[in-house]
Amino acid sequence: MSTPFRAILKEATMAIPGAVGGALAAGDGELLDAWTEWDSDEWAFLTAHVGIIVNHVRCAMHTFHFGDVEWISMHYGGLDLIAEQLGDKYFVLLACKPPMNLGTTTDLMRSVAKALRKEMF
Repeated sequence: MSTPFRAILKEATMAIPGAVGGALAAGDGELLDAWTEWDSDEWAFLTAHVGIIVNHVRCAMHTFHFGDVEWISMHYGGLDLIAEQLGDKYFVLLACKPPMNLGTTTDLMRSVAKALRKEMF
């Protein structure tokens, strides 16, 4: 079954060379919707791990009074990842085979986040 979220994630994944999937997740890493060529259980596991990392970074930034995190880029498990916050309770994730063009992917993530926010709120 296709959802508006999945359509946005698929379009984003297809637009970035080497991208393997996109995910919409709750702040704790629980997968809400996704599009990927991977096994769905592996994708949910990856998303959950990224959720843990995002939460740790957010907590550290708040502890030191630096404000909230907008997006995080990291290399994890042979993938280049970018996660962008969607308010306090959600984030969007895009995973690519290295090397990821950070500038292009960051620009795309801004438009993906905007489209997801429009559907969500």
